[in-house]
Amino acid sequence: MRDHLIDTLEEQVLVQFSGRINVLKESNRQLIGSIILKDGDVFRIDYKGQEGMKALCHLYLDDLKDDENVLIVEPEIVDDVHRNIHFPYKTLIQKLSEFMTEYEKSKSLRPPAGIKLLAIADFLAQGEKINEQEFQVLATISDYNKIEDIYKNCPLMEYEVTNCLISLRQKGALKVIKVQA
Repeated sequence: MRDHLIDTLEEQVLVQFSGRINVLKESNRQLIGSIILKDGDVFRIDYKGQEGMKALCHLYLDDLKDDENVLIVEPEIVDDVHRNIHFPYKTLIQKLSEFMTEYEKSKSLRPPAGIKLLAIADFLAQGEKINEQEFQVLATISDYNKIEDIYKNCPLMEYEVTNCLISLRQKGALKVIKVQA
């Protein structure tokens, strides 16, 4: 299996590239993301409405699945761009590797897509202790109750959401309110 994304990034980092790598959907050439590099430093990543490390991880997963994305390298002047990646390239790749390890461990534990969740209102009033990640998942559930929407809209990485959902369910903070066939 060829790692198209990492090969392209390594090549551009090596030549100290400044510009944009556009991510296009192969079927219709629609722009679905971009990677901005400045002097060979990965500066910003946006992909399918996500940004930063979460965007990179989802782009990498999609890149591994199949060749539905096309990467187009376009040199351009990179000024006045808000940075959302703050790691050197080697650290970025190491974090991506760590993500993949955790993702593979938790992949089989992810709840089915047809489930809707409800946060139990009395849970926090009972004095149960939760960590910051669990709080972020609960906050996301208060706005989105479908599993797909929780994963998409929570700022945490996919494996972190999975682990928090398991933990919150064990603590009695969540209730399954609907299962679609």
